[in-house]
Amino acid sequence: MRFNQPLKLQALQFQRFFKILMLSLLLALSACSREGEVAFDKTIKKNQPDSFAAFINPVAGLASGAYVIEARADTAGDAGDFTLSVTYDDGTTEEYTGSWTADIATSTRTFNIMLFTAGGLKITLESAVESNLRLLNANGFVVAVNDAALPANSSISFETSRIDSAAYGAAYYAAVDPDNDKDTLEKWKVANGFYDADAAGRVIEPRFRDTKDLGYGRGMRLWTKPDGSLYIFVENFQVRTIPGQEYTSLNLEALLTDNRKHHFGSNAIEFSTFPYGPGEPCAFASGAACATTNPAPPKFAKFFTFDATLGDQTKPDHVNETRLNEVNLDDRGAKSMPGACIYCHGGTLRPLRADGSFRDNTLDGSGGNGIDGDVNAKLQLLEVHSFEYGDVSPFTRAEQEPIIKRMNMAIYCSYPNLPADGIQAACAQFCVDPANTADCDGKGTDILTVFGSTTIAGQWDGGFAAEMAAGWYDDPAIAGMFDRATFNEDYVPLSWQHDSNDNMPPAGSEQLFLEVVQPTCFVCHSHRGTTLGSVDTRASGKDIDFNSYEKFISHAEQIKQYVYDSGVMPLSLRGYNAFWAGSSIAPEVLALHLNGLLAADNQIPLDDKGEVARPGAPVVDAGPDRTSTSPVRLFGANSQYLNRYGWRIISQPAGSDAVLTDSNTSRPLFTTSIDGDYEIRLVAAFDSTVVSDSVHIKIDSSMTALTDPPDPKKITFDTHIKPIFSTAGGDDLLECDQCHSGTDASKIAGVPVFWLDDANQPVTGSTWYDEILSRVDFKDPENSLILTKPSNNHHFGGLRGGFEVGNQSNRHNYDLILNWILEGAPEN
Repeated sequence: MRFNQPLKLQALQFQRFFKILMLSLLLALSACSREGEVAFDKTIKKNQPDSFAAFINPVAGLASGAYVIEARADTAGDAGDFTLSVTYDDGTTEEYTGSWTADIATSTRTFNIMLFTAGGLKITLESAVESNLRLLNANGFVVAVNDAALPANSSISFETSRIDSAAYGAAYYAAVDPDNDKDTLEKWKVANGFYDADAAGRVIEPRFRDTKDLGYGRGMRLWTKPDGSLYIFVENFQVRTIPGQEYTSLNLEALLTDNRKHHFGSNAIEFSTFPYGPGEPCAFASGAACATTNPAPPKFAKFFTFDATLGDQTKPDHVNETRLNEVNLDDRGAKSMPGACIYCHGGTLRPLRADGSFRDNTLDGSGGNGIDGDVNAKLQLLEVHSFEYGDVSPFTRAEQEPIIKRMNMAIYCSYPNLPADGIQAACAQFCVDPANTADCDGKGTDILTVFGSTTIAGQWDGGFAAEMAAGWYDDPAIAGMFDRATFNEDYVPLSWQHDSNDNMPPAGSEQLFLEVVQPTCFVCHSHRGTTLGSVDTRASGKDIDFNSYEKFISHAEQIKQYVYDSGVMPLSLRGYNAFWAGSSIAPEVLALHLNGLLAADNQIPLDDKGEVARPGAPVVDAGPDRTSTSPVRLFGANSQYLNRYGWRIISQPAGSDAVLTDSNTSRPLFTTSIDGDYEIRLVAAFDSTVVSDSVHIKIDSSMTALTDPPDPKKITFDTHIKPIFSTAGGDDLLECDQCHSGTDASKIAGVPVFWLDDANQPVTGSTWYDEILSRVDFKDPENSLILTKPSNNHHFGGLRGGFEVGNQSNRHNYDLILNWILEGAPEN
């Protein structure tokens, strides 16, 4: 049963009047130049979520904490002036000036700095004599070194995010377009055969406004090839000249009237081999990328985005649509490619190789396709009922729906593990002669062979997305598949339908799916989960593809944290606003289901009207309990929506001389000379709302690098962390690197990463340390994959020894890695 949403219905009734009223204004604005656009306020309040279309773990370049900068003359005794500048993520800069002297003892200068949140940093040393820089953490470990010869300056730089930068986007394009043949939309079209497909009448062209995702008017074009490849490009229209109307029906009117002044950019996706398959021409000089002997080389999704603000804005001008390394889709700042696309198309991003090149999302490719640039992303089905259509022919829903159905069937054919009847019904449009599926590719290959791909071990199996496509278009009363002419927006998968016999799924599960999961979560989460996360019984409930009520609700605590506390999900701005709209009942429907499983002290509160408060209330987190030597840098950086911090000691041993410095920040320093147990409370606020949380710190001055457990400030990767992966643990007594190994006979095929000794790494690869560091979340250490996986969170290997978070006697490995991360995760 669908629930009425009165405000939305009123908006639809008002829509026609609004279109007529605004159309004349839109046409009048068509003569306005981009330079004359009206500026509008994009201010974001401190207590509102402000980062959408971004990954929860941005893989920050540097942990928060105290650091020491050492500036040194290369030759002790050299004399001359220097200037040291330090630039932080917020754009603020600190500058220090001084002189080297002939006194050998003073050839080194030190400067103390503090990062209160994980992120980036740039340090530049300008010197009259040859000099060098070193960055050390508070425990004395060297983090980075740079030594430049004159006239260059010494510089150390850490990115805010190691997977979100212009350089990252450039490296991605260098991987998927090695000879730069597709740096404009026109070149992309030519290279992928658009004009041949257009001449043959094979181009599918729907027109609509995407109300759910980006809010743009979207002019799409899709065509296919007999080998199963498909290509899509989308012209995006947005009216940005009227404050407050950036995501309204005006965008649809701009598209349908082809008002090019409001066409600001285009996106493109190709699902193809890299970049050509056997027998196809190699149009670039590198050649090696074409040298495949695989008769059916793997296809994967590649993403491109193009700027349309150059050249002639009165007509299609794809020659001047230049490729972008970064794109700003929602006025929340630029995000790099391909992350701006794959955060919702599935896939994985890892930091670039040591040589700056983009890589496959696995260490050696065995868990993926082994092709640089393949992030294992997928294509999204189009949800017909989420779009806005025109009022006149040929743009009405009735006329556009069969076009979108053809497009959805083509997208369906990009999925692995498809049933034979689904292939026959959906994929014939790819064949040279759709009526002759026995010779689909014109070379004697039948359609089932062309589209009979199976999941590579460790990758997404496509089952849930394919099931939804069939459910939306299949009439179960008729033999065959895709026999519905119209989209069934009320389809609920069997695994989400209430079972009255055992009440699992419980009553209301259909409503939860239709009001929350399908409109808000499905698009992204249907492309999550792998065979490694679903075939093993120890982790069968941990997949995050949400293909059943049980799998969805098993993440109750995480959903509550991300949706209601942090407000980082739904992950897109449009989806977030729709979920929390005044006419939406989704927050309440979801809260009722989650509260049935959440602990009494972790419930989602509903007011006297039965409504849930929108995120934005202060969330305080005083950090994990720890045992350490003194001093200890406390961790309150995972708190949110705060503008005031206040720490104080609540309890301490008799005679303690404990003090807190930087107590009004997120990372205060706790110092004492007395061993024992301490309770420290963080009282924080935003405006008049005050919240608090406590952390327990045990000071043990006897801890050293050699004790068990070791002093957290002495933990290094080489000495303490790396051996964990070669230690037997868990019920099966397997070592981590027995499965995560490229050579061990007991390895499991498809494990996405191998823990290889550095001597066995690919020449252009990263070190073992780099691989681990890419799975560390400095902003939220307890959310690091290197902790959650062995703790049995979506892990094929189940719970590993020493990672039982709820059992103090069996969490020593967990605590060891957590302490290492909290101290900045030094290598050696």
